Amino acid sequence: MKRSAIVAVIGLGALAAAPAAQADGYLRVLHASPDAPAVDVYLNGAKAVPGLRPGAITGYVAVPDGKQRWAIRPKGARPSSRPVASGKIRIRDGKVYTVAATGFLRKQGRQAFRVRIYGDANAAAFGTAKLRVAHLSPDTPRVDIVVKGGGKVVRKLAYPQITGYLSLPAGRYTFYVRPAGTRINALTLRNGRVEAGKIYTAWALGALHGRRGDLRLRGVATNDALPAALERTQLRVLHASPDAPTVGVCVNGAVAIPSLAFGAAAPADGSYLALPSGPITVRIVAPNAPNCATSLAGLPDYPFTLPAGASLTVAASGEVAPGAGEQAFDLRALVDDVTPTAGAKARVTVAHLGSNVPPVSIFAGATDLFGASIAFGTQRTAELGAVSGANVDVKVGAAVAATIPNVTLAANRSTTVYAVGKASPGAGEQALAFVPLVTPVG
Repeated sequence: MKRSAIVAVIGLGALAAAPAAQADGYLRVLHASPDAPAVDVYLNGAKAVPGLRPGAITGYVAVPDGKQRWAIRPKGARPSSRPVASGKIRIRDGKVYTVAATGFLRKQGRQAFRVRIYGDANAAAFGTAKLRVAHLSPDTPRVDIVVKGGGKVVRKLAYPQITGYLSLPAGRYTFYVRPAGTRINALTLRNGRVEAGKIYTAWALGALHGRRGDLRLRGVATNDALPAALERTQLRVLHASPDAPTVGVCVNGAVAIPSLAFGAAAPADGSYLALPSGPITVRIVAPNAPNCATSLAGLPDYPFTLPAGASLTVAASGEVAPGAGEQAFDLRALVDDVTPTAGAKARVTVAHLGSNVPPVSIFAGATDLFGASIAFGTQRTAELGAVSGANVDVKVGAAVAATIPNVTLAANRSTTVYAVGKASPGAGEQALAFVPLVTPVG
C-alpha cells in the first residue's frame, strides 16, 4: 500500500473514531414478568418509566456513562415505598442495554422474579438485517426456532437465554417456535417483514401454564431502532478529477484524508469506513495541508447529509478548470448496493466519471450488460453469473472506445468499475482509465 493511501485510511479512521461530545450509553426496559402488575421504573431516584404493562417495552433513552441506580415499584406506589426490586447497572459509553423484569412473583428458584440485563447491538448491519431470539417465558421448556423453508436456526434455547445476532437478507419470513426436538408449532411469527439495516429481537414472553390474569405465552418481534447518535453510514472516497492534483480532504473542519492521488480510493482496498450519520461539510485542500483554512483553487465547500444505513462512494469528478462543454469539478455521492446477491451471482456496477466522455454502453462480447447507456455522473448495476478473465468493451454508440481487459466477477462480490480521467487529455491532465473496487456483499 502506498504511503498516501496509508495516511488516507488513518485520517478517515480518526474521523470515524472521534468521541461524542457527551459520554452516554442507552437502555430500554422490558416488562416480561407474566404475573407482575404494571410497574413504575426509577433511575437514580427519579421516575423514568411510568406504568409499564406486562409485555411492553420502551424505546432507548440516553443514560450517562457510569454506575446508575434503578428500582421497580408497583404502578402508582409512593417513591419512598419499598421497591419490588432494585440494584445498579454499569452504563458504558456507546453501549446499549435491555433491562428486563422476568419470572414469576409467586414462584421461587429458577422461575422466580428477577431483573436481568442484556447487552444489545449498538450498530446496525449494512445490506442485511440483524435478528436474535430471546426465551423469556419462565415455564416454557427448551425450544427450537425454525424458519419456514429454511430449517432450524436456533436449537434448544432455554429460559432465560438470548441468542447472538443472525444475519438475514431483507424479505418476509415466518418463524415457528417448537418444543425442542418436536414438530409442534407452539408459537408462530407469521410473514414478518425484515428490512436491511434494521435490528430485530423476537421475544417469547408470558406463561405457558399461567393463572387467570397472567400474561399468556406469546411471540413478539421488536424493531430495535437505535438512537440517532448511534446511526452510521458507510463511506469511501475516490479521486476521479482529471486535472486536479493530489488533494487533501477535510470533513467538518478537520483533516480526514491528508493525501489522495488521482485514481486512488480511501480506504485503498475498496472497503468502507463507518462514520456517524447526519450532515457533514467537505472541503478540498492542498495535500498534507496543516489545517483546513484554505480550499484548493478556491473550490467551494460541499455539504452532504450521510443517510443512516447507506453505503456511499463520494467521488471527486469533473475539472477544476473546465473548458467549453466540459464538466466542472464536483463531489458526487454514489449509492452502492451491498445487499446479498441473488443466489451465487456476481454484482457488477459501472460508474461514468470520465470528463468530456459521452454516454457509454458496456458490452461483454455481444451482450449489453445493462441494456442502456450510462451518462456522466451516473452508474448502472447488473447481477451476472461468475466471470473470469473476460474482456469488457466500452462503446460510444457502436464504436469501441476502450476495452477493460481480464475482468473477473466473483460470486457474492460487488465489483464497481469507475471510468475516470479524460478521453482527450491536455497537458497535465489524466487520460481515461478504469478503477475497479471489489467489496464483499451481505
